[in-house]
Amino acid sequence: MFRVQSYQLNSLLGRSNVTLPLQPKTVPEMIISSSNSAFKTAGGVRQFFLILIFGVFGIVGSDFCRAETVLVGSDEIFIPLPLTHCVLEESNHSDSRLIEYYRNAAEQMDQVFLIGSANCQQLEDWRKGRLPTLNDWAGAYAPSMFLNETILMNSEEFVAELRQEYLDTGVQEMEELLKESQSTMNKAADDLFANKLHVGEITQLGILDRDKNSLYVGYVAPVTTELGEIKQALGIRALTLVGGKFILLELCSVYQDIDTIYETLRNIKDWSHRTQLQN
Repeated sequence: MFRVQSYQLNSLLGRSNVTLPLQPKTVPEMIISSSNSAFKTAGGVRQFFLILIFGVFGIVGSDFCRAETVLVGSDEIFIPLPLTHCVLEESNHSDSRLIEYYRNAAEQMDQVFLIGSANCQQLEDWRKGRLPTLNDWAGAYAPSMFLNETILMNSEEFVAELRQEYLDTGVQEMEELLKESQSTMNKAADDLFANKLHVGEITQLGILDRDKNSLYVGYVAPVTTELGEIKQALGIRALTLVGGKFILLELCSVYQDIDTIYETLRNIKDWSHRTQLQN
């Protein structure tokens, strides 16, 4: 079985013997039995792993208290923006193309795009043509199969359940789903950007951390932008439960070195914490 204890990143990071330990002794025991798992439904396990590995690459002065209201099924929840981020606006032509890509790619992976944002300064420069692509962006999603479901767990129980599901998957299944995710993202890009944007092979970083709010999983992939530039994109997802709703927060950056991972992880943990406080 696939067990994640540490993550050898030497080939990815250009360093030797670099690991991110999980400290497995501190992991809480499963509270919900597997027979009662929220994911033991038809297609549930497959959907769960697509949630883990699906990323939307958006390489094409937020108020701390600001939160956007979004509908998840028939329920309203409040999602604050990541620090230094501003929301993508449907009314802006450049933003609307990116939102369309997010929405279409998410839909093909049985997810619903809720809201997108980017670093405020980058977003302003990008809208005015002073910056060719965004380097720091974010999105929030909800899995379609859980859209109208209220999951009767607290967030800490939910994180323990997610972690166990992840550890129980097999290597072969994970590799197949990685390929499926990559194919889906490229199809969504082809439909909108006429084959100019391409996502390369996705590398999983596995479980980077967990706390009472979320389980944090990461991935990297080379992305050829619409302008032909190749960037190494890092994405970290916070899988969390907000008001009984399964929510995915994703924070992405252009990978520079291992500090990019630590900084992005720190920022998404802050975002996840503030999302819990707002609801």
